[in-house]
Amino acid sequence: MKQMHVDDQYVVKADLTGYAAIFNPVVFKDGDSYCALLGPDPQDGVFGCGCSVDEAVRDWNDHVQAIVDHPEPTDEVTEFVIIKLKEHGELPEDI
Repeated sequence: MKQMHVDDQYVVKADLTGYAAIFNPVVFKDGDSYCALLGPDPQDGVFGCGCSVDEAVRDWNDHVQAIVDHPEPTDEVTEFVIIKLKEHGELPEDI
């Protein structure tokens, strides 16, 4: 999956937990907020944000969980997430 480029000056180091530890989204500062993104942009990828790095990562993990709970079979992001989670043994093969 194509990843949006974020200038290094905005990227922040984060302790990634949950799904984020598997996918390694980019975490960055955007104004007063922190954001986590996997994909080409917030609209076409998995995006989360919050007032802290931890909040952004939690929000991002929640969005991945929503994809797992309600997959859109024709969506490229959904397909990528489901395949990757199956490869990591996080989902059964028959989903």
